[in-house]
Amino acid sequence: LARPGYITVAELAPIADFSGTPTSGTVGMTVVFSDNSSGGPASSWSWNFGDGATSTLQNPSHSYATAGSYDVSLSVSGPGGSDSLARPGYITVAELAPIADFSGTPTSGTVGMTVVFSDISSGGPVSSWSWTFGDGTTSTLQNPSHSYANAGNYDVSLSVTGPGGTSVLNRVGYIVVVALPQFVRGDGNNDGSFDISDPVLSLEVLFGNGSVNCLSALDVNDDSAVNLADVVSGLAAIFGSGSPPTAPFPGCGADPTSDSLGCVGAANCP
Repeated sequence: LARPGYITVAELAPIADFSGTPTSGTVGMTVVFSDNSSGGPASSWSWNFGDGATSTLQNPSHSYATAGSYDVSLSVSGPGGSDSLARPGYITVAELAPIADFSGTPTSGTVGMTVVFSDISSGGPVSSWSWTFGDGTTSTLQNPSHSYANAGNYDVSLSVTGPGGTSVLNRVGYIVVVALPQFVRGDGNNDGSFDISDPVLSLEVLFGNGSVNCLSALDVNDDSAVNLADVVSGLAAIFGSGSPPTAPFPGCGADPTSDSLGCVGAANCP
C-alpha cells in the first residue's frame, strides 16, 4: 500500500533577530547590522533604521547623520512564514563636540585699533560663545569686534558650547598693540624747538632735497598732507602773524587725527 503525499513537512518559520555594532556614538557614526535570525530559512529581509532609511540586504551598514534615538526593526520572510523584531531606541546618536577656533583681523596695530573677531569653530553645532580679549573685557557674540585702548600684547580666548560639549582655544599674545608715535607738530627736525629751520626743512623735503622720519611733524596745519601750505602756516606762527600748530604742540604727544603720513618717532620725544 502506498500513500502518495501522505506526510507533509512544512518549513519552520524564521525567528527574527539581529544585532548592530556599535549601538551608540556621535553624528556620522556607521552601524554594521547583522541578521541573527534562527528557525527556518529566510529568503528576504526588510530593515528599517528609524531615520527614514531602509534596506533589503541581509547584513547592511547604515550611517546616522543626525543626533537622536532610533528604533530599528527587521522583518524576515521564508518558505515557513514571516517574523519581525523591533528594538525601540536601539541606536543612540549624540551630537559631535564643537572644536573651538577663531581668527582676528588685524592682529597688530596701534593704540585704538579695532579687531574684528570671527568664530570659525568646527565639529558639532555651537549654541553659545564666550570671548575674552585679554584686557579685562569679554563678549558673548559669535563674531564680535573689539578696540584696544592701551599698548601691549593680549591673549585672546574663545569658549564654545553646544549640545555635544564645550571646547576652549586660547591664543597667547595673539593681539599686539603698539603705542602711537610721539612728536611735536611743526618740529620737523626734532631738535626740540619750533623755529625757522623747520619750514626750511619742509621746503627741502617738498623739493626732494631732504628727508625726515616723521612726516606728521611737518603737517603744521594738520590737513593730512605735507605741502607749501604747511610752510606758510609755520612761518606765520613763528613770526607771530598766525596761529600755533595744533596738537601735539608745544609738547610731545600722539597725533589726535589719523592720517597716512607716518611717523617712526621723534628723537626729542620719549
